[in-house]
Amino acid sequence: MKKFLIRIALFSSLVVTYLAQAIWIDPFNVLHAEENVALLKSEQNISDKVNAALFRLQEFERTPARVLIFGDSRANQLTNAKFDSISGTSCYNLAIPGGSLPESIAMMREVVAHHPVDLIYLGINFDIYNKLNNKNRVPEAIQIRDSNTSYILSKYTMKAAYYLSISWLQGEDVQLNKPHGDRDSFWKYQLDFTLANRVRSYQFPENFSDSLRAVVRLCQSKGIELHLFIPPTHIDLVQKINQLGLGSEYAHFKQELPSIAPTIDFDVPSALTTDSTNFHDPFHGKEALAVEVIEQLWAAHLNHTN
Repeated sequence: MKKFLIRIALFSSLVVTYLAQAIWIDPFNVLHAEENVALLKSEQNISDKVNAALFRLQEFERTPARVLIFGDSRANQLTNAKFDSISGTSCYNLAIPGGSLPESIAMMREVVAHHPVDLIYLGINFDIYNKLNNKNRVPEAIQIRDSNTSYILSKYTMKAAYYLSISWLQGEDVQLNKPHGDRDSFWKYQLDFTLANRVRSYQFPENFSDSLRAVVRLCQSKGIELHLFIPPTHIDLVQKINQLGLGSEYAHFKQELPSIAPTIDFDVPSALTTDSTNFHDPFHGKEALAVEVIEQLWAAHLNHTN
């Protein structure tokens, strides 16, 4: 009996310790706004990687903007600061690294339902325009955000609080999702494994076009200007898609988006997309490429309004 009581006491102390830690750290700033600049930066480095949908929805609630970007990690290259400096207006990037098109649409619907929005850019690449890539973690993120109990007991809160505690103890942020190996080996891995795995059982998504057309109608009803765009990838990626026997599906994708909404296609052969020095890996461009994309996106808006 004594051992049992000791175990109960130990377990209870661990639970109380975790609850105190989760409430104090509040890794997704659901319970209170973070005023510690250093901790907020760590949360942006860590919590955002643990659950980007939850972190960005909550951060957007505190720092809303009327110009928004949605998409996956390629659209995520267009940072708020860089867009603001080029456009002279406030922008918020709600892209989810590793995200799907259903997640982008769910994020968009959640935001426009509760906030005034003037302009939306939605980035879509071929490999996420896949019927089988239909995951959607956004409803879960909303449910966690809207319930303090669910939030405190969430595995994402536990994980982020743990990594933030470790970062504080060691004096530097834990590096999550850091690529392994040298640049050349990672480049090859992205082509031979990441891309191949994403499109191995590719199915053209007729249901996605229906969802996008519904988004177009939603934006029209709210007076929101919507632009689709295809973020740039290195030419090696397009060649790999053709090698995998998906050239006709890729061409169909390129034809379908402009039939749904105004579309700016950056994923074309050019001096920028054929030069590997402009890319971190075949999927993701560097800052200079992001600047070029932002300038053209903003120019499309200016042409639309004139």
